[in-house]
Amino acid sequence: MFSVENIKSGIIIKKGSTYAELDFLVQPIIDTESSEIRYFEVLSRVSKHSGEQLNSEDFFNEIDDEFIKLVSIHQIYYFQRHGIEKDFSINLTISTLLDEKFISKLLSFNNKNFILEINDVNHDARCNTLLQNIAKLQRSGIKFWLDDYYHEYNSANLTFGLIAWDRIKIDKSVLHHNSDVSFLADSIYYVLQPYCKDGLVFEGIESSFQHNVVKGENILGQGYYYAYPDTLDSFKGQTLKLQKDKNVTY
Repeated sequence: MFSVENIKSGIIIKKGSTYAELDFLVQPIIDTESSEIRYFEVLSRVSKHSGEQLNSEDFFNEIDDEFIKLVSIHQIYYFQRHGIEKDFSINLTISTLLDEKFISKLLSFNNKNFILEINDVNHDARCNTLLQNIAKLQRSGIKFWLDDYYHEYNSANLTFGLIAWDRIKIDKSVLHHNSDVSFLADSIYYVLQPYCKDGLVFEGIESSFQHNVVKGENILGQGYYYAYPDTLDSFKGQTLKLQKDKNVTY
């Protein structure tokens, strides 16, 4: 059984004599046409009591759904309590949505200003319980994004036509490992557009060239070109720098 302690920058999760401190960070998701911040993605930086920095991605790959659900609920609490001004996305595996108690907890929030970003399609999308729970959440106003998509992501491909994704996020490897990026971006847009209501998000934007390649109507961008992940408090100052240097508005 986990216990949770709130701290200024996030939470401490304890289990027995071990614990992990999670600092909650945000990274902006930018409208590539208007250069306005549209959303924030919530990320976590994990530390041990020694202060040693851990690889957060590896850490979350090794934990189970119960831990993921616990963290996600506290992320919603945290950012709603701190009055974040934009809708924000939290990361879940698709199998977490089989839990009726978790679904009820998500539905219990009066403010549905959070987006469920599915970063692991680890269950058959043809499952009726899964599809019914997703539909229930969407009817309440909660949006669903498919994360880290690339063309060989077969379990994600099988969701098309079953799950009505609001947005699909294109994995950063797509821009980084292909020479003809412009052609590839256009191809991805036309192939995936029918399967997402609101458009695409290109991850891993690290240069003005990449920004200009993906720039378009209903196309969002995320990456170090716009901003590094940071705490919500720190990000206010970072936003001012973005406005000056990148013509990005908040």
